[in-house]
Amino acid sequence: MSVYSGVAVVVQARLNSSRLPRKALLNLCGKPLLAYTLAAMREIPAERYILACDHASKAEFASIAEQYHYTLISGSETDVLGRFCSVIRQFESSLRPITTIIRATGDNPFLFTEAAEASVKRFVELGEPDYFTYTGLPHGSGVEILKAKSLLTAAQLTNDSYDHEHVGPALYRYTDTFICVKETAPLQWYAPHLRTTVDTQEDFNRAELMMQYLQREKTAMPPSSSAVMKACRYAGRIAVFVPSVREGQGTGHLRRACSLMQELSPQLRCVLYLRSSSTSSFVQDIIKKAGSIETVNEIPAQACVFILDNFRTQAEEVRQLKKIAPVVALDEGGEGRAYADYLIDILPTLPYPIELSDVSASKLSRDSSKASSSSHSASNRTVDRPEHTIDHSSRTSDHSELGEALRSNITEVRFIALPQKRKRDGALKKYEKNGKYFFPIENAKLLVACGGEDAAQMGLPVARTFAELGAEVSVVEPNEKNYSQQKVNLYVYPYLENLRDRLCEWDIIVTHYGFTAFEALAAGCAVILVSPTEYHYQLGINAGFSTMPAGIPSAQGFKALFKAGIDIPSIVTPQSKEKSLADFILKLSTATAHRCPLCDEQALLPPEGRAENKTVSRCPVCGMYYPSFIAAEKKDYSEQYFFEEYQAQYGKTYLEDFESIKRQGLRRMSIINAIYAKVFNGGKEESLFEGLHHGTKRILDVGCAYGPFLAAAKESGWNPVGTDISAEAVHYVCKTLQLPACQAPFPVLPARFPFTVEKTFTEQHNQSLSIPLESGGFSAVTMWFVIEHFQDLNSVLQKVSDLLIGGGIFAFSTPALSGVTGRWNRRLFFAQSPTDHYTIWDRWQVKKQLEQYGFTVKKIVSIGHHPERFPHAAKIKKGGFRWNILMLVSKLFKLGDSMEIYAVKQGAFDD
Repeated sequence: MSVYSGVAVVVQARLNSSRLPRKALLNLCGKPLLAYTLAAMREIPAERYILACDHASKAEFASIAEQYHYTLISGSETDVLGRFCSVIRQFESSLRPITTIIRATGDNPFLFTEAAEASVKRFVELGEPDYFTYTGLPHGSGVEILKAKSLLTAAQLTNDSYDHEHVGPALYRYTDTFICVKETAPLQWYAPHLRTTVDTQEDFNRAELMMQYLQREKTAMPPSSSAVMKACRYAGRIAVFVPSVREGQGTGHLRRACSLMQELSPQLRCVLYLRSSSTSSFVQDIIKKAGSIETVNEIPAQACVFILDNFRTQAEEVRQLKKIAPVVALDEGGEGRAYADYLIDILPTLPYPIELSDVSASKLSRDSSKASSSSHSASNRTVDRPEHTIDHSSRTSDHSELGEALRSNITEVRFIALPQKRKRDGALKKYEKNGKYFFPIENAKLLVACGGEDAAQMGLPVARTFAELGAEVSVVEPNEKNYSQQKVNLYVYPYLENLRDRLCEWDIIVTHYGFTAFEALAAGCAVILVSPTEYHYQLGINAGFSTMPAGIPSAQGFKALFKAGIDIPSIVTPQSKEKSLADFILKLSTATAHRCPLCDEQALLPPEGRAENKTVSRCPVCGMYYPSFIAAEKKDYSEQYFFEEYQAQYGKTYLEDFESIKRQGLRRMSIINAIYAKVFNGGKEESLFEGLHHGTKRILDVGCAYGPFLAAAKESGWNPVGTDISAEAVHYVCKTLQLPACQAPFPVLPARFPFTVEKTFTEQHNQSLSIPLESGGFSAVTMWFVIEHFQDLNSVLQKVSDLLIGGGIFAFSTPALSGVTGRWNRRLFFAQSPTDHYTIWDRWQVKKQLEQYGFTVKKIVSIGHHPERFPHAAKIKKGGFRWNILMLVSKLFKLGDSMEIYAVKQGAFDD
């Protein structure tokens, strides 16, 4: 059969839906809902296109069927299987009868047409089974491929009302009669957590949001699968902005939130969360000026991320928000900083931006050990003083340990909206000398701007001081009552529209530490900072600004500064290009917060480490380290992964490295054989394998890739079976190595899978086998640098235990936090750990972790030794005396950056 011959697209629909009546004809952004399904299925190459409805709906469906060139055939409302059989029989006597049906339902307006075409091709490749579908697509985006004759047979064999209503179950519920294949969808379409079908009013509301998004993006119809998934994510997610709206903390937080919401709104639904008490006039005025900003007093159920721009937030508030969705904090300076899933410091901060007064890392550690999975509790922390305070002399090792939780994931000043208008190059060059500006104070043209509120009321006093010194001064003074006394050279403004792009009109900007200071640097101005608090003073000095001590400076203080010269920080220059904070937040909105992969505990304690693409936490229950927040796209384990990416890392492709990996496999098999001999035959290896599993030793290699370990296991006298999610890798193992392997996302495995042994010179025909993957069917299960890739480790370890016989061996390798890098440079270890590693193993915890699943660790082998990674050894000569000594130390104390674990399932082999 060719892809086209005998193929009919059959879309089923009816108007009498109990949950959403007449949904097929509901107006979805200008068209009936059913029209989108019919249009999408017209993209599938087929001989016939049929709309199969019930008798009551036929009249109202006639025009839409005609518009999209579908043959309209009606039948029973409840016996949908009978309806499909009527379609088949109607064309039985024609020259080209229907042999294959591509089934879709009319309430699915967002079908994956590429996946539907691929399903038909896969159906043919598999020899045309009775039933085929891809699993793991968004609910409502897939189709089923059905053999026509099999449907007729099924209708005669079953009287079950469920089978007759849902069609497909009449085949796949009876695998003893029909050959049915449910195959995991390729990764580009795999998104089982998404929902695109329309079954309820809520579904329809989501569909409207999706279609509005697609129309706004001018997406071609029918949309591609990638466009549908983007639209689905848009409709199903809301970013909740939580800015500071407290008087006395400035207006910059609220203004930034409003600006970001406007930028993001075409691609991400955003709301501004304001507590009911946040009704002050200045808040309402800023929101009104921002335009179409949606505000809420309750957190929406679809919150996907909180953007916390709250100045200082309590720890408990952050923890409560984290229970709903990930928390991304901007310039957070409160005790909640340590608990945020992701920290963005736009303005450079100090090493420890909050005071750890009576709460230490050791206390947090003690509290975490008491936490349980039932309570999901975290320790409370207190801060004595409301202001940020820094006492460098009181730093302790406890502070150092907690420092990683306080350190930002990323610091990027260019996330500030930098001014578009800047001084011409060299405009202040005549005042520059030895990296500083020297201005005659009497000729200086200054702007004093101390924030939208000027809560410390510094602006006007500072401006008057400069005016008395002879400078030409402008000041932004929002407090109207202070507009009285003015001098000839002092200009007072209540507000300056578009201040950012007007900064270049002045030579010197006087402000406090904040956005305006960095905007002024980008505008090409000189900057002097005044300090409302000691903390502001420390921040300014740390960033390299000329900064006056806390309080309102005297005229003598300003004179001394002008004489010494105004510093020119290099952190931002007139050449700096702005980076989009909105784009970065959009990326973070699709990031995921993860619970412990082993025991499903939520990360509510301060994390162990932060990097730009992840935050790493330690489970207080089982001790597992894992990335609790990952800001990176998922890896695609396609052919490119094994060739281009592998070559970039190791200098050769995976297949070019095949023999080297196989040699490692032979070494590993020697350890497995030794453990096996000891467990099953008291160490007498020569008679080890008699009678067990009918004379065979079966080993399952999970994540087998292109099969080098399978080849080593075969060479070692075992009967290997492989599984991998890469279709290309599995094809190579089966066709080139002639070893059985199946494509499956472990721990989801088929009960058995087909495998064809190609004929040899002495055989006339290929041999077709059915390879079982039954419980207790394996003497060993292995995973070589695979186990860290599983997000649900609990299910994985349970499946491994289920597959193994009592006494069976579970062996795996993984990066080790207990190695030299993890011990001496944990920050680097976490930063370099790939974002598709969902667990980070520690040899000191692994025995206890595996014991929970009935495994006893028999051997740990330290591998991946790197003497150059020891402290102060980066430049040592490979093979030299010091290098050899450090290599010996590394092996002796098991300091390799990876490890191999060999464990045995508890129980007798005949359990």
